[in-house]
Amino acid sequence: MRINVSVISSSNPIDIMMEIERLKNIKHREEVEEQHKEAQKQGALVIVEQIKERELERIKQQELQEKEKMLIAEQILKLKKEEEDQIIKERELAKKLMEEVEESNRHALSSKKQKIADEQKLDDEILE
Repeated sequence: MRINVSVISSSNPIDIMMEIERLKNIKHREEVEEQHKEAQKQGALVIVEQIKERELERIKQQELQEKEKMLIAEQILKLKKEEEDQIIKERELAKKLMEEVEESNRHALSSKKQKIADEQKLDDEILE
């Protein structure tokens, strides 16, 4: 913005004042436009920053969900293992009890056979 020197020298004071006012208006509009551009730029920076923050938050939430899924999967595996171990223990206990019952039955059968044999022997002795 330059004041035209030829206009100043050949113009009357009102023209000079009008030229000065015109230049002030131009300068003011340029300043307003510059402020507007700066405000738009700052607004855009804020939006970009918000987008970055939301993306980071989304990534954190995704990671948290993945960790939760892994923990749940680990817990399920642990529970399955405990259940399998419990089933094995119950089977072993049932087998042991069956063996004890069979042993008891063998012992009872053996005692019964011995008793029958003893009675037969006594009967034989009486008959002789």
